[in-house]
Amino acid sequence: MAKDSSLRGATTLGAGAIGAASSSAEAAASDFLRDGMALLLSRVNGTALPTGQLKGHLLEYIEAARFNERAALARSALQARVTAEGGRPYAPADIEIVAGGKVVKEIQAKASERGDWLADQQAQSKYASMDRLVPKNQADSVREISLRRARTPGIEGDPRAEDWGESAARIKGELTHGDVHSGGTSTKELDFAAESPGTFAVLEEARAVGREAVTAGATAAAAGAVLGGMISVVRSGGAYRRGEIDGRQAAMNIAGDAAGSGVRGGATGAAGAVIRHVAHKAGLPTLAKSNVAAAIAASLIEAGVTVYDYAEGDISLGEAAERLGNNGCSTLAGIYTGAATGAIFGPVGAVVGSVAGYMLASSVYQACLAVRRDAQLAEEAMERLTALCEEAGRVLDQQRAEFEERLRDYLDEQQANFDRCFDAIRDALERERTADAVAALSELVGSVGQELRLANFEEFDDFMMNSEAPLVL
Repeated sequence: MAKDSSLRGATTLGAGAIGAASSSAEAAASDFLRDGMALLLSRVNGTALPTGQLKGHLLEYIEAARFNERAALARSALQARVTAEGGRPYAPADIEIVAGGKVVKEIQAKASERGDWLADQQAQSKYASMDRLVPKNQADSVREISLRRARTPGIEGDPRAEDWGESAARIKGELTHGDVHSGGTSTKELDFAAESPGTFAVLEEARAVGREAVTAGATAAAAGAVLGGMISVVRSGGAYRRGEIDGRQAAMNIAGDAAGSGVRGGATGAAGAVIRHVAHKAGLPTLAKSNVAAAIAASLIEAGVTVYDYAEGDISLGEAAERLGNNGCSTLAGIYTGAATGAIFGPVGAVVGSVAGYMLASSVYQACLAVRRDAQLAEEAMERLTALCEEAGRVLDQQRAEFEERLRDYLDEQQANFDRCFDAIRDALERERTADAVAALSELVGSVGQELRLANFEEFDDFMMNSEAPLVL
């Protein structure tokens, strides 16, 4: 049974990791859209702008966010930026599209319910050579008005025929450059965003995260089915050769294992995308990494399955504890492998180990409480859950105490190291031994995982003579 659980957990974790890797473009798109919505909300919150003027700003931020989202999906290096966010609120261009740090297109964006006003405002000579962005449902009418005025300036009473014609040719209903298109924003969407900016931002983010979750889940489900099927082929094939099962039973076992692994893998991939997004919103950059989020999702799903099996009486308390322990160790092993290759956690092994054990016990405790509250369990199952909750609470206290002890040891060790380095620096300065002071300073900086720049006069002279970068103290 323990071996079965270990294989299942490994398959689920592997499928989730594959799903996360396959959805890297979708993850980047979600990040760009989330960042864009954060900028939009920061612009809207506390503003006293009239609704009409506010919609013009909303159009800028929404279109830039959607363009960056689509660019990430296309794996393009293009990126749109709102000039006001760069400290240039009065620049002629409202949006710039950049590639490699170079501006490749400028855009003037305006929004209004009146097409004639949009046509008039966009036909200004200071916007020459820029794209003229308007809500997508008004682009055709604004273009027609501009063309009509360009052809009959005398009748319309405006002699700017050249400006009207130039503007008409550049009227756009979406932010676009090359093969990347934002998709446009309608006046209805602007009305909604102006009325409920928070809800609009949440729905936009949910759309992006949903796409990421679907892609990661679909790929992880396929990978899980393949991995689970392969393992089942080996196991069921061996049982068939030994005469323990017939061919029909072997085929049924393989199909069932592949389907089950696919379902768990798909759930892991989708849940990992959601966990990654929530971690970003909560300001937890470590958990916001795709591979770590997938590992956490796999661990939570496996823990949930174990708790359910125990509550139903399918496994004993000892088996439940063994599964949970194996699940925690396997998840940590996966995360540590990522740490070795991607420097996820850094050199805080003992502390991370304690925190991970604490999180495992806490998740079990919360899972038990949720099952007790929501599930319609028989009295016998309720008694088993109560016992597991009490055990989880005991482990929770134990892990918390261990965490606090190791954290104190770690901080004491760091404090002693800091004191020793500062004493060495003070002694070297008093003796006017500059090299020893720099060496002690380098050791101090190295103790927090950094490296001292310009550690000697030769490096300083070389930097000042040959580098064009500013000297940051």
